[in-house]
Amino acid sequence: MSKRGRPRNRLVPLPESDPEPVGLECICQRQYRSYQCTKCGKHFHGRLAEICKSHSSVSYLMDFRCCPYCAADTVFITQSDLSKEAILKRNAIN
Repeated sequence: MSKRGRPRNRLVPLPESDPEPVGLECICQRQYRSYQCTKCGKHFHGRLAEICKSHSSVSYLMDFRCCPYCAADTVFITQSDLSKEAILKRNAIN
């Protein structure tokens, strides 16, 4: 207990659980890629949101669900050959 009579915050250990089997169809740890929006022409680097067949309830909040510049749907997004550094330079100029 603290000086004010309140219980102190303590870390509660999470229960041990068996890790889910990761099959060949697991895409959770895929690499970042470069993309271009065909609607606005902007480039960006990251991952497009996809549903993993092995872990269908897992979602990654930083994965793109639309273009970060014009909010176009993912059908307008294509993979680009630009590097992350080239995208950063290009976006800094524009």
